[in-house]
Amino acid sequence: MKFLKKCPICTFSTPNDLKNYITIVDRTYFKCPNCKSITLLEEFYLDLKSQKERYLLHNNSLEDEGYKSYLETFLTTSIDFFNEFGNCETKDAFYLDFGSGPEPCLFNLVLLKGIFKKAFAYDLFFAPDLPDEKVDFITCLEVAEHFENPVESFCQISSLLKTGGIVSVQTQILRENIVFEKWWYRQDSTHVCFYTEEGLFQCAKKAGLSFLKRTGNTCCFRKDFS
Repeated sequence: MKFLKKCPICTFSTPNDLKNYITIVDRTYFKCPNCKSITLLEEFYLDLKSQKERYLLHNNSLEDEGYKSYLETFLTTSIDFFNEFGNCETKDAFYLDFGSGPEPCLFNLVLLKGIFKKAFAYDLFFAPDLPDEKVDFITCLEVAEHFENPVESFCQISSLLKTGGIVSVQTQILRENIVFEKWWYRQDSTHVCFYTEEGLFQCAKKAGLSFLKRTGNTCCFRKDFS
């Protein structure tokens, strides 16, 4: 096992101390003494081929009413954020779904509703092209937990936003009452980052994204500078 020099989420410099590490079966995690977030050690990451194969097992569809309702709830919350804090009206906005997946259900739902003037989907594995202009609004639904370098990924999100642009991020927040060893969210082999609220806010701040509001596990941030 290699000791981490810094927390991947808040970049806090940490001493080599075994009490900051948790081994569960055959995987070892780092628990940051500063932000209390937990990250899987890099040596236990799946390779890119295995990650893609795992994502292809996702069976998501807008024909699944339960899943569609879940997307509707997230989308409603996110649009409420944009209406409250955004730099333009939705009808004039350029929207990007960051991490759209093999079946871009959220993106397709947005297209069906015709909410935005322009919409774009990006995914590292399934839609790797990026827009050629900056956007007003980004959603990042259940993607941040997959970031192997979370600060770098949040910086990428920030780079895609116009100054004053809004991003809505949903990931399951690691709370004090959660028993990490038994947590269902930990059991997905592609989940490598588990953010406390403080950890998520610090990570986003390093990318120039200021926290504005949280509803459940959905957090709203604004880009403060170019």
